[in-house]
Amino acid sequence: MTQLAAHGTIAIPEAKSTQAATSIEACDAAVADLAAHAKSWFEEPAGDMVGLLARLGDSVLTFADEWVRVSADAKHYPVDHPLASEDWASVMITGRYLRMLHAALTDIAAGRKPALPGKPHPVGGGHTAIPASPVDAFDKVAFSGFSAEVWLRRGVTGAEATERQALPWFGGGAPGVSLVLGAGNQSSIPITDALDRLFVARHPVILKMNPVNDYAGPVFEKICAELIDRGVLRIVYGGAEVGSHLVQHDDVSDVHVTGSDKTFEAIVFGGGPEGLTRKAAKDPLVTKPVTGELGNVSPVIVVPGPWTAKDISFQAQNVAAMLTNNAGFNCIALRALITSNSWAQRGELLEAMRGVLQETEDRYAYYP
Repeated sequence: MTQLAAHGTIAIPEAKSTQAATSIEACDAAVADLAAHAKSWFEEPAGDMVGLLARLGDSVLTFADEWVRVSADAKHYPVDHPLASEDWASVMITGRYLRMLHAALTDIAAGRKPALPGKPHPVGGGHTAIPASPVDAFDKVAFSGFSAEVWLRRGVTGAEATERQALPWFGGGAPGVSLVLGAGNQSSIPITDALDRLFVARHPVILKMNPVNDYAGPVFEKICAELIDRGVLRIVYGGAEVGSHLVQHDDVSDVHVTGSDKTFEAIVFGGGPEGLTRKAAKDPLVTKPVTGELGNVSPVIVVPGPWTAKDISFQAQNVAAMLTNNAGFNCIALRALITSNSWAQRGELLEAMRGVLQETEDRYAYYP
């Protein structure tokens, strides 16, 4: 979204689109189609969704080669280059998310809340943690050696979190049309954000592709053809004008954006000095729900201890990959490395990381 930059911030150039911008009239027609299906989609039984999710998973595999090819072309490397493995990861992530949705909807269809991959347990500071990964045998192989958990807000119990699961499927929520402003970095984000709104919120979705990766839009149209035919998904293209119009559209009930904090604030409060004033006064221009997954300064905290040479080598590659993956254009990319000055092996780890980075080839900066 176009905005005035505060003093001292960088100027970000406009991205070049590969797809023609969707007209405002066509956007209005798309929202009208979705609104006409909002009630029936919200009332669709979970059991009827299970087969649809399985077919969508199959469709991802059908068009996986094309998805990777257009992504590799946009990032200026051959489709058979090792870097294309990052684009295959986007395919895998989307397939995995569909598998998770399939499992959750299967549980819901049986009248129970979606199963968690582990039991909630207390952690420090009065928090409760819920295991998030690995979920199944596939995760244990694909993410061997790694695990993750979600820490709930202080004072929220595991029982309360379970009770709040999948509320639109258990008497909560309401019909509506969701706008997803797609991310420009990882191409799996726009499609999985749309699937979240479709199958978690139970809302038809208008997905506006980011100009940076709108090359993936035609592939998504093929993958999601059944959703489009059912009138619950529309994919549109364009920049700030299209995005602003859809955000303000009376028939759009909620908005989700993946991008920068400045973009989020421009959507909610407006740009320039007036936007800063509105933000300070907590007086948003947009009062409908707006959620965001935004870029940040991601830290890696190195816990000191007796590390083996194998530990040093593995973590040097692991941390360097966090920095260089996708040419660094990830909202969760490593931006701060926190170590202990008193750790005897600190220099050894940093030197190993320098070696990995020196051996890593330069990447084309495809993101403006």
